[in-house]
Amino acid sequence: MRKEWKLYAFLGGMFVIYVVLNYYAPKPLKWQPTFHPVDKAPYGGFVLFDRISDLFDRTVQISDLTLYELQDSTGSVLVLAMQPALFDADLQAILERVSEGAEVLVAGERFSEETTDTLSFATNSPGLFRLPNATDTTEIQFEGGLCQLSDVLVQTYFELPDTTQWDVLAETTEPVLIARDFGKGRLILSSTPLAFSNFALLQDHRLAEHALTQLSNDDLHFTHYYQTGKIQSSSPFRYVLTEASLTWALYLGLLTITCLLVFDAQRRQRAVRVVQPPINSTVQFVKTVGALFYRERNNHKMAEKLARYFQEELYRKYHKTPTFSEKYYDWLSHKSGLSKTEVIQTFQSIQQLDATRQISDKQLITLNEQLSAFIR
Repeated sequence: MRKEWKLYAFLGGMFVIYVVLNYYAPKPLKWQPTFHPVDKAPYGGFVLFDRISDLFDRTVQISDLTLYELQDSTGSVLVLAMQPALFDADLQAILERVSEGAEVLVAGERFSEETTDTLSFATNSPGLFRLPNATDTTEIQFEGGLCQLSDVLVQTYFELPDTTQWDVLAETTEPVLIARDFGKGRLILSSTPLAFSNFALLQDHRLAEHALTQLSNDDLHFTHYYQTGKIQSSSPFRYVLTEASLTWALYLGLLTITCLLVFDAQRRQRAVRVVQPPINSTVQFVKTVGALFYRERNNHKMAEKLARYFQEELYRKYHKTPTFSEKYYDWLSHKSGLSKTEVIQTFQSIQQLDATRQISDKQLITLNEQLSAFIR
């Protein structure tokens, strides 16, 4: 039992060490673009919304609503997504908001066919996702300055069939930030959504700053729906948990069922049968067997049983079958701590049992004492 306890303690300690090491080990970087305001990954949006107050003295609202669902809101709108899926309802909502005097900034690398056809532009994107390389940068020029970003952040460019409809606000050799007036407002498109990510802002924030300064309304609404979708619970109880009365009803129902199960299990529990402890008859058995051998006076048979018990005890203790060889004598001397001479003398006494059939009482007592002393 003591050895098993040590084994369990060792396994438990190894498990605890494994959990602690995995908890405190450096987490691998996730390069999946999210643009979410609380995401601190390279392509998250934590830096942007943590420092946006440095650019604007305005209220910034964050949601996962579609542009169609934001029709009743006021102010500028910001959309960041790698592939903003803007369809007819979304485009109509954008154009209505812009015509009423608002500004809308949409940044994406690949736009839907409805968007490009309705707004008369195209994009040229390689569609390859690579990790940033600090040695390969692209220079972007805009009014009042320029910036340098990693090549992988600037892979998509606009193609404008009619350059008179769009104003180019930033470009490399091709436009990357364009704007167009609709009614009283303005629609701004960017082909570099990754320029608004944590990684890009810490590298060079001037392009993102130049794009955001085009939004002049008092408040700003950012929706991450077009990148992350609706963030809500997938539980079948999600509606129940949104209503306080239904939530309390659910909790009380679960508590009632639990109480019923507990009390019902106690009521049906069978009576515990009283079991008398077993009687220790070992001493009586030993006396009976000893009297039997004493009556027979067969000392040689008794000596053979002592030798067999001695060998089984050695095997149980050291887990190796005893043999009459020099190699085993050396090994047993090393394991037991006894001298090799004592080991050899003990095993020679056992071997002498085969050479003689008559053993006196004194010889039997001496052999028993010798084997017992060896085991101790």
